Formats: sequence, C-alpha cells, structure tokens
Amino acid sequence: YQTATFNDQTCTYDITGTQETNTTTVSVCDSYTWNGTPYTSSGVYTGPTVNCVIQSLNLTITPSSTNTTTASAVGSYTWNGQAYTTSGVYNGTTANCVTQV
Repeated sequence: YQTATFNDQTCTYDITGTQETNTTTVSVCDSYTWNGTPYTSSGVYTGPTVNCVIQSLNLTITPSSTNTTTASAVGSYTWNGQAYTTSGVYNGTTANCVTQV
C-alpha cells in the first residue's frame, strides 16, 4: 500500500496506484448542476475526493426539442385525452427531452 494526500486527506491505496472511485451516472435535458458547478455538455467529470474516494460524474445531456402537431377542427379537438374548444398553442407531455406541442 502507498499513501498519498488528496484535498488535505491522507489516503492509502494499493501498489498499482488505483484509488477507489464513486461514479454517479446521470442523463438529463439541457444542463445539470453537480457540486455547485453547472454542466451543459456530456462527459465524464471528476469531482472532489471524499473519505479517500474520488467522486466522478458520467453525464449525458440531451438538448430539449419540440414535436409540433398542427390540427384543424370544427367545434372541439381532443389531444392527449383533453378536449380543446379554443384555438391556440398548447404544450403536452415531455418525454426524452421532447415536448409535444
């Protein structure tokens, strides 16, 4: 075993130099804040060493988008289980970062 100091912590790790890593995997739309830092790009990010364990973030960011459906109706129109009687633009559900409009 070898000893090294990380962020004012004295840690012991095996002879190969491998230190334990705690990886958090996250998939989100647009951006993600981790340890107070906002991220807008996918990637693997290294955070602080806590109790001799390196914190790591495996981040996948998908940009938000919309899927627009145009409809014309006389009287009313039912969309996603809701009846509409007034013309307009309505937001539906969002799944996998795609909002139905």
